[in-house]
Amino acid sequence: MTEAERLRTEIRDRERTLQALKQRRDHISGRDEPAATGETPAETMDRKLDSALSDSFPGSDAVSFLQPTPDKPTGLR
Repeated sequence: MTEAERLRTEIRDRERTLQALKQRRDHISGRDEPAATGETPAETMDRKLDSALSDSFPGSDAVSFLQPTPDKPTGLR
């Protein structure tokens, strides 16, 4: 890896860290996304829930409620 590639990678990592810290700060302070988006609170909540669901995939797969069928009795004991 060249020096330039290493520096680009480091800058990218720091930008991601900064973005994560800003999001955490906004979450802790109770600020959500800017109101200038024109979304209603319900639309904002729906968008956030959709995003959280897609971020948690495949852990969000539905749990099967079907039970296996019982074995047929063979008459042997």
